[in-house]
Amino acid sequence: MVARVLKCEAYLGANIFNRTSSKLGTVKVRNEPGNWVRCEGAFEPVVSQRMFQKACVSRTRNRHIYSDGVLIERLKELLAREGKLSAHVMSRSRTTPTLSTYRRRFGSLEHIFSLAGYDPSKFSHFSVGRGLAHHAVRLRADAKKAIEAQGGQFGPSVHHGIDAVDGTITLGVTAARYVRNKRGNFWRASLKSRELVSHMLIGFMDRGNARVEHICLIPSERFSGCGRIAFYEDGYMLKRSRLSDLDQLYPAICGSR
Repeated sequence: MVARVLKCEAYLGANIFNRTSSKLGTVKVRNEPGNWVRCEGAFEPVVSQRMFQKACVSRTRNRHIYSDGVLIERLKELLAREGKLSAHVMSRSRTTPTLSTYRRRFGSLEHIFSLAGYDPSKFSHFSVGRGLAHHAVRLRADAKKAIEAQGGQFGPSVHHGIDAVDGTITLGVTAARYVRNKRGNFWRASLKSRELVSHMLIGFMDRGNARVEHICLIPSERFSGCGRIAFYEDGYMLKRSRLSDLDQLYPAICGSR
């Protein structure tokens, strides 16, 4: 958040358009800076050009480039202090590089933890997470088979877990975990890269998170933001978007165009 503010030229009074572009139902792409449309003096400047440039230079000077060895050593030190590793533990640490740094360098959390000699599989929440990923992969394969059986074109993949349907619709597939806590009983789904999809196919797990109990196709505009979304059993969105089986998937996609 701070880095985004420090490099935002709106504080200089400039308004910039056309950073990204997309056609209806297609993936959003980033445009080259030469294609951006700049409007200087659109706002009252908050900072001077000199101060803005000084902040940019300072950000570059303070940027740390960590070697793989240093990153792993810092992670081991964090594990020794905390006794466990998680995304939350890593995010709140003041001495460990950011979680995004580790993800860009090493990939999945499971692999990151293994580098520090930590096995999270003994914890039930992590095992459930891996099970959800497995069910999402199976749901995607079943959706592909159902769409192609009805004459539709499934693919190519435009992002991890996101596929094109008939070249115009982008379909994301995920699984929603069943959760019981003080807020009540509900399903929670992670909707990463929501801006890339036009529809989400969500498999809702049973009460034991052992199998997909029912499925829903939900247009992405129904979601006000991205990240984790909670679905309650008596919710309007859940009732309206439920499919009886995957044979209804392709007609529902076609009907939304």
